[in-house]
Amino acid sequence: MMEHAKSQSGKSMSKLAQMITSPSTVITAGDYHLIDGGEAIFDNLSCEKNYALIKGADHCFTNGHTVQELLKETHNWFERF
Repeated sequence: MMEHAKSQSGKSMSKLAQMITSPSTVITAGDYHLIDGGEAIFDNLSCEKNYALIKGADHCFTNGHTVQELLKETHNWFERF
């Protein structure tokens, strides 16, 4: 799955993001190499959206207390709806 995700171009991901109509949040791990991809997806969403960058987080949010930040951001998003 990761290899498939890495093979996607920014252009193809942007096109997919433009098709999303449901409110969406993009949460990116600050120490992960796909930060630019998360920002590109966020920029191309035309729906109600939120972006959060969790500094110090790796892909699985196992560094320090980053999983708590992930859960907080997720909870805050769902509280809005």
